[in-house]
Amino acid sequence: MFDAEPPEAYERLILDAILGDSTLFIRHDEVEAAWSLIDGVLKGWDADKRTHIHPYRAGTWGPYAADEFIAKDGRKWARL
Repeated sequence: MFDAEPPEAYERLILDAILGDSTLFIRHDEVEAAWSLIDGVLKGWDADKRTHIHPYRAGTWGPYAADEFIAKDGRKWARL
């Protein structure tokens, strides 16, 4: 028993679904509650046409908007 490989995560999930073990799954009302929260955020973003996502190139220290944001308080990021 101890020398056997444990099942992969999806194997365990599928087996639990087949056996009717719902402990690793969320209930329908929990899904609905989560989506109602996310839907509110998405609707708020749609109503506000300002840019909320600040892309930046891989390998850089992040978007310039982050520097501008903390510079308002006289701070700056520590470069490591």
